[in-house]
Amino acid sequence: MKLYPLYEFPPDEASLLKILFEFDNSQPVSRSEAVEIVQQVYGKRQSRSKIIVRNFQDLGLLSLSNQKINLSQETQLYLDMSKKVSDLLLNLTFRNIDLFKVCFDICEIPNYNDLSNPKIIDFLVYNMGYHREKLTTAKEKMFALRRLINICNPSDEQNEFKTYQSFIKFLGILENEYLGITGQYYGEAIPLNLLKENIINNTPYSSSQINIYIEKLYLDILLSRNVSFTNANVEFAKMGYFEISKKNYYFIKIFDSLYQSPLVLF
Repeated sequence: MKLYPLYEFPPDEASLLKILFEFDNSQPVSRSEAVEIVQQVYGKRQSRSKIIVRNFQDLGLLSLSNQKINLSQETQLYLDMSKKVSDLLLNLTFRNIDLFKVCFDICEIPNYNDLSNPKIIDFLVYNMGYHREKLTTAKEKMFALRRLINICNPSDEQNEFKTYQSFIKFLGILENEYLGITGQYYGEAIPLNLLKENIINNTPYSSSQINIYIEKLYLDILLSRNVSFTNANVEFAKMGYFEISKKNYYFIKIFDSLYQSPLVLF
Protein backbone atom coordinates (compact mmCIF):
# COMPACT_ATOMS: atom_id res chain seq x y z
CA MET A 1 0.00 0.00 0.00
CA LYS A 2 1.04 3.61 -0.47
CA LEU A 3 1.01 6.42 2.04
CA TYR A 4 -2.47 7.88 2.36
CA PRO A 5 -2.73 11.07 0.24
CA LEU A 6 -3.05 13.66 2.98
CA TYR A 7 -1.11 16.74 1.90
CA GLU A 8 -2.16 19.53 4.27
CA PHE A 9 -3.23 19.68 7.90
CA PRO A 10 -3.21 22.29 10.69
CA PRO A 11 -0.14 22.20 12.95
CA ASP A 12 -2.01 21.70 16.23
CA GLU A 13 -5.42 21.30 17.83
CA ALA A 14 -5.83 25.05 18.48
CA SER A 15 -5.21 25.84 14.81
CA LEU A 16 -7.66 23.16 13.72
CA LEU A 17 -10.34 24.49 16.06
CA LYS A 18 -9.77 28.03 14.79
CA ILE A 19 -10.53 27.08 11.21
CA LEU A 20 -13.51 24.90 12.20
CA PHE A 21 -15.04 27.76 14.20
CA GLU A 22 -14.55 30.06 11.22
CA PHE A 23 -16.54 27.61 9.07
CA ASP A 24 -19.14 27.32 11.82
CA ASN A 25 -19.65 31.10 11.81
CA SER A 26 -19.88 31.33 8.00
CA GLN A 27 -21.66 28.17 6.82
CA PRO A 28 -22.98 27.33 4.37
CA VAL A 29 -20.32 28.57 1.96
CA SER A 30 -19.38 27.91 -1.64
CA ARG A 31 -16.14 26.09 -2.40
CA SER A 32 -14.45 29.36 -3.38
CA GLU A 33 -15.61 30.97 -0.12
CA ALA A 34 -14.29 27.98 1.82
CA VAL A 35 -10.89 28.43 0.17
CA GLU A 36 -10.94 32.14 1.07
CA ILE A 37 -11.63 31.29 4.73
CA VAL A 38 -8.62 28.98 4.80
CA GLN A 39 -6.46 31.64 3.15
CA GLN A 40 -7.50 34.25 5.70
CA VAL A 41 -6.93 31.99 8.72
CA TYR A 42 -3.72 30.24 7.65
CA GLY A 43 -2.22 32.64 5.14
CA LYS A 44 -1.87 29.80 2.63
CA ARG A 45 -1.77 30.43 -1.08
CA GLN A 46 -4.90 29.48 -3.01
CA SER A 47 -3.60 26.15 -4.34
CA ARG A 48 -2.69 24.91 -0.83
CA SER A 49 -5.93 26.25 0.63
CA LYS A 50 -7.88 24.21 -1.93
CA ILE A 51 -6.01 21.11 -0.78
CA ILE A 52 -6.90 21.79 2.86
CA VAL A 53 -10.60 22.12 2.00
CA ARG A 54 -10.47 18.89 0.00
CA ASN A 55 -8.60 17.04 2.75
CA PHE A 56 -11.13 18.23 5.34
CA GLN A 57 -13.95 16.91 3.15
CA ASP A 58 -12.20 13.57 2.61
CA LEU A 59 -11.68 13.19 6.35
CA GLY A 60 -15.31 14.03 7.12
CA LEU A 61 -14.68 17.31 8.93
CA LEU A 62 -16.61 19.16 6.21
CA SER A 63 -19.51 18.02 4.05
CA LEU A 64 -20.78 19.11 0.63
CA SER A 65 -24.50 19.44 -0.05
CA ASN A 66 -26.19 21.29 -2.93
CA GLN A 67 -22.78 22.71 -3.87
CA LYS A 68 -22.47 24.31 -0.44
CA ILE A 69 -19.89 23.39 2.19
CA ASN A 70 -20.89 22.93 5.83
CA LEU A 71 -19.38 21.36 8.88
CA SER A 72 -20.19 17.66 8.91
CA GLN A 73 -22.80 16.51 11.43
CA GLU A 74 -20.07 14.90 13.52
CA THR A 75 -17.92 18.05 13.57
CA GLN A 76 -20.91 20.24 14.41
CA LEU A 77 -21.81 17.96 17.31
CA TYR A 78 -18.29 18.06 18.72
CA LEU A 79 -18.07 21.85 18.51
CA ASP A 80 -21.54 22.37 19.99
CA MET A 81 -20.72 20.10 22.93
CA SER A 82 -17.16 21.40 23.38
CA LYS A 83 -15.66 17.94 23.06
CA LYS A 84 -12.02 17.15 22.29
CA VAL A 85 -11.40 17.41 18.56
CA SER A 86 -8.71 14.72 18.89
CA ASP A 87 -11.46 12.21 19.72
CA LEU A 88 -13.38 13.31 16.63
CA LEU A 89 -10.28 12.80 14.47
CA LEU A 90 -9.76 9.30 15.85
CA ASN A 91 -13.35 8.43 15.00
CA LEU A 92 -13.18 9.89 11.49
CA THR A 93 -9.76 8.37 10.81
CA PHE A 94 -11.01 4.94 11.86
CA ARG A 95 -13.57 5.02 9.05
CA ASN A 96 -10.78 4.99 6.44
CA ILE A 97 -8.74 1.81 6.71
CA ASP A 98 -5.80 3.13 4.64
CA LEU A 99 -5.47 6.32 6.66
CA PHE A 100 -5.97 4.56 9.97
CA LYS A 101 -3.39 1.90 9.17
CA VAL A 102 -0.63 4.34 8.23
CA CYS A 103 -1.28 6.40 11.38
CA PHE A 104 -1.27 3.20 13.42
CA ASP A 105 1.97 2.01 11.80
CA ILE A 106 3.78 5.32 12.26
CA CYS A 107 2.91 5.27 15.96
CA GLU A 108 4.39 1.77 16.20
CA ILE A 109 7.81 3.07 15.10
CA PRO A 110 10.03 3.53 18.19
CA ASN A 111 10.57 7.23 19.00
CA TYR A 112 8.97 8.30 15.72
CA ASN A 113 8.73 11.89 16.93
CA ASP A 114 12.53 12.04 17.03
CA LEU A 115 12.95 10.78 13.45
CA SER A 116 13.05 12.80 10.25
CA ASN A 117 10.31 12.30 7.67
CA PRO A 118 12.64 10.43 5.25
CA LYS A 119 13.66 8.02 8.04
CA ILE A 120 10.03 7.31 8.91
CA ILE A 121 9.28 6.75 5.23
CA ASP A 122 12.20 4.32 4.94
CA PHE A 123 11.00 2.46 8.02
CA LEU A 124 7.51 2.08 6.57
CA VAL A 125 8.90 0.95 3.21
CA TYR A 126 11.48 -1.55 4.44
CA ASN A 127 9.87 -2.82 7.65
CA MET A 128 6.13 -2.54 7.02
CA GLY A 129 5.77 -3.23 3.32
CA TYR A 130 4.69 0.17 2.01
CA HIS A 131 5.38 0.99 -1.63
CA ARG A 132 8.25 3.31 -2.37
CA GLU A 133 7.18 6.47 -4.17
CA LYS A 134 8.72 9.76 -5.21
CA LEU A 135 10.51 11.09 -2.13
CA THR A 136 9.22 14.67 -2.44
CA THR A 137 5.63 13.41 -2.65
CA ALA A 138 6.11 11.01 0.28
CA LYS A 139 7.70 13.76 2.42
CA GLU A 140 4.75 16.06 1.70
CA LYS A 141 2.31 13.37 2.77
CA MET A 142 4.33 12.54 5.86
CA PHE A 143 4.43 16.19 6.92
CA ALA A 144 0.61 16.34 6.96
CA LEU A 145 0.17 12.86 8.43
CA ARG A 146 2.43 13.67 11.36
CA ARG A 147 0.39 16.79 12.09
CA LEU A 148 -2.79 14.71 12.19
CA ILE A 149 -1.09 12.07 14.32
CA ASN A 150 0.35 14.55 16.80
CA ILE A 151 -3.12 15.94 17.51
CA CYS A 152 -4.49 12.44 18.16
CA ASN A 153 -1.32 11.01 19.69
CA PRO A 154 0.57 13.80 21.50
CA SER A 155 3.06 11.39 23.11
CA ASP A 156 4.86 8.60 21.25
CA GLU A 157 4.86 6.57 24.48
CA GLN A 158 1.38 5.30 23.63
CA ASN A 159 -0.31 4.43 20.35
CA GLU A 160 -3.74 6.08 20.61
CA PHE A 161 -4.73 4.46 17.32
CA LYS A 162 -4.10 1.02 18.81
CA THR A 163 -6.05 2.02 21.93
CA TYR A 164 -8.98 3.17 19.80
CA GLN A 165 -8.87 -0.01 17.72
CA SER A 166 -9.03 -2.07 20.94
CA PHE A 167 -12.03 -0.05 22.07
CA ILE A 168 -13.88 -0.67 18.79
CA LYS A 169 -13.06 -4.38 19.00
CA PHE A 170 -14.63 -4.44 22.46
CA LEU A 171 -17.77 -2.76 21.13
CA GLY A 172 -18.15 -5.59 18.62
CA ILE A 173 -17.94 -8.12 21.45
CA LEU A 174 -20.30 -6.12 23.66
CA GLU A 175 -22.85 -5.97 20.83
CA ASN A 176 -22.57 -9.71 20.14
CA GLU A 177 -23.12 -10.54 23.80
CA TYR A 178 -26.07 -8.13 23.97
CA LEU A 179 -27.71 -9.79 20.95
CA GLY A 180 -27.04 -13.21 22.46
CA ILE A 181 -29.01 -12.21 25.56
CA THR A 182 -31.88 -10.56 23.65
CA GLY A 183 -32.24 -13.33 21.07
CA GLN A 184 -30.73 -11.18 18.28
CA TYR A 185 -33.09 -8.26 18.88
CA TYR A 186 -32.04 -4.63 19.12
CA GLY A 187 -33.96 -2.22 21.32
CA GLU A 188 -34.37 -4.56 24.30
CA ALA A 189 -33.44 -3.31 27.77
CA ILE A 190 -31.18 -5.70 29.68
CA PRO A 191 -29.33 -5.29 33.00
CA LEU A 192 -25.84 -3.90 32.53
CA ASN A 193 -24.41 -6.30 35.08
CA LEU A 194 -25.94 -9.24 33.23
CA LEU A 195 -24.18 -8.09 30.08
CA LYS A 196 -20.94 -7.61 31.99
CA GLU A 197 -21.24 -11.09 33.52
CA ASN A 198 -21.67 -12.66 30.09
CA ILE A 199 -18.65 -10.82 28.69
CA ILE A 200 -16.52 -11.99 31.62
CA ASN A 201 -17.68 -15.59 31.16
CA ASN A 202 -17.24 -15.69 27.37
CA THR A 203 -14.23 -13.45 26.67
CA PRO A 204 -10.78 -12.68 28.14
CA TYR A 205 -11.86 -9.20 29.34
CA SER A 206 -11.49 -8.47 33.04
CA SER A 207 -14.07 -6.67 35.16
CA SER A 208 -11.96 -3.50 35.29
CA GLN A 209 -11.41 -3.50 31.51
CA ILE A 210 -15.15 -3.82 30.90
CA ASN A 211 -15.86 -0.95 33.30
CA ILE A 212 -13.39 1.30 31.46
CA TYR A 213 -14.74 0.48 28.00
CA ILE A 214 -18.42 0.84 28.93
CA GLU A 215 -17.73 4.23 30.47
CA LYS A 216 -15.79 5.20 27.33
CA LEU A 217 -18.83 4.21 25.24
CA TYR A 218 -21.09 6.24 27.52
CA LEU A 219 -18.90 9.34 27.07
CA ASP A 220 -18.45 8.97 23.29
CA ILE A 221 -21.03 11.30 21.79
CA LEU A 222 -20.90 9.64 18.37
CA LEU A 223 -20.80 5.94 19.20
CA SER A 224 -23.32 6.25 22.03
CA ARG A 225 -26.04 7.61 19.75
CA ASN A 226 -27.41 4.07 19.34
CA VAL A 227 -27.26 3.27 23.06
CA SER A 228 -29.19 4.30 26.13
CA PHE A 229 -28.38 3.74 29.80
CA THR A 230 -31.30 3.90 32.25
CA ASN A 231 -32.16 3.28 35.86
CA ALA A 232 -34.73 1.01 37.50
CA ASN A 233 -36.80 0.89 40.66
CA VAL A 234 -34.74 -0.56 43.50
CA GLU A 235 -37.16 -3.47 43.98
CA PHE A 236 -36.55 -4.60 40.38
CA ALA A 237 -32.78 -4.04 40.34
CA LYS A 238 -31.91 -7.57 41.35
CA MET A 239 -28.52 -7.65 39.63
CA GLY A 240 -27.22 -4.46 41.23
CA TYR A 241 -26.33 -1.15 39.67
CA PHE A 242 -23.46 -0.35 37.33
CA GLU A 243 -21.63 2.90 38.11
CA ILE A 244 -20.70 5.14 35.16
CA SER A 245 -19.21 8.60 35.73
CA LYS A 246 -20.38 8.52 39.36
CA LYS A 247 -23.97 7.72 38.37
CA ASN A 248 -25.76 4.42 38.84
CA TYR A 249 -27.42 2.71 35.88
CA TYR A 250 -29.26 -0.57 35.67
CA PHE A 251 -30.32 -1.13 32.04
CA ILE A 252 -28.56 -0.83 28.71
CA LYS A 253 -30.44 -0.73 25.42
CA ILE A 254 -28.74 -0.90 21.99
CA PHE A 255 -30.95 0.37 19.17
CA ASP A 256 -28.70 -0.39 16.20
CA SER A 257 -25.19 -1.56 15.39
CA LEU A 258 -22.65 0.39 17.43
CA TYR A 259 -20.34 0.84 14.47
CA GLN A 260 -21.66 0.91 10.92
CA SER A 261 -18.25 0.82 9.19
CA PRO A 262 -16.21 -2.40 8.87
CA LEU A 263 -13.96 -2.98 11.88
CA VAL A 264 -10.33 -2.07 11.20
CA LEU A 265 -8.74 -5.02 12.96
CA PHE A 266 -5.50 -5.77 11.13
